Amino acid sequence: MVDGSLVVRPALEADGPTLEAIAAEAGLTFTAERELARVSAAVLVAERAGVPVGFGTVQLAGDEAEILDLAVALAERRTGIGQRLVEELVATARLRAAARLLLEVRRSNALAIRLYERAGFVQVGERVRYYRDGEDALLLARALEEPA
Repeated sequence: MVDGSLVVRPALEADGPTLEAIAAEAGLTFTAERELARVSAAVLVAERAGVPVGFGTVQLAGDEAEILDLAVALAERRTGIGQRLVEELVATARLRAAARLLLEVRRSNALAIRLYERAGFVQVGERVRYYRDGEDALLLARALEEPA
């Protein structure tokens, strides 16, 4: 479970190398310079004691948003950081007036699928041979209700 020392904040340029390392450890391709420069995206960092331990990226387009990246440092996985990042990405998309949030996840990534399902995402489609290695992606979506 995440303790009170975890802070989620917008990414800074100085976070770039650490975020790229976390992404590489998770098997993601993430280029900080490019991602942080996107006007239509928000990159959020989860940090503990001033050290980034995870991050997520949400891209906005019209009334839809898409989670592009979600990664947690190997030593910090299964501690609730991914859940906290998903909550913050949902809140960010909602604040930017998105009505729906989408994402793709590897069919074999059972832990991530459970994380997203607990956050209210449901499968709405499939992308055959979506990844470079030929694995399929599941397309998940969540309607974004108005904040309470």
